[in-house]
Amino acid sequence: GGGDEGDRGGEDGDGIEVRDADAALEILRECSVVVGLHPDQAAGPMVDFALASGKPFACVPCCVYSQQFTRRRLASGKAVSSYADLVRFLREKHPAIQQSALDIEGKNLVLWWPGNTAGSNPRLGASPPDT
Repeated sequence: GGGDEGDRGGEDGDGIEVRDADAALEILRECSVVVGLHPDQAAGPMVDFALASGKPFACVPCCVYSQQFTRRRLASGKAVSSYADLVRFLREKHPAIQQSALDIEGKNLVLWWPGNTAGSNPRLGASPPDT
């Protein structure tokens, strides 16, 4: 692309390629909504970020990655080991998270939250990081 691209990297026609952490943090701070379509391992962290910053989000979770995220637990203490568990795990992060179905093939449940202006989530620190 043309013009001054600054620290965010070059445009490739599909958006901005972010090449450094400071630029990524700036984009996250400035964004008005967080969206993840089959975000794989980023599903939990994206929901956590949106809740902590008070930004609305929409997430269509896909793969569970139970072998990589062995510390994920439902409120009941059960390990997250299935897609249904993953959806429940993400919804348990805040009581106002909603669930809807999209008219698409494959995994089509979208979890969403309208955000708030306070930028706080009482449950954010309740469970270990999604790692």
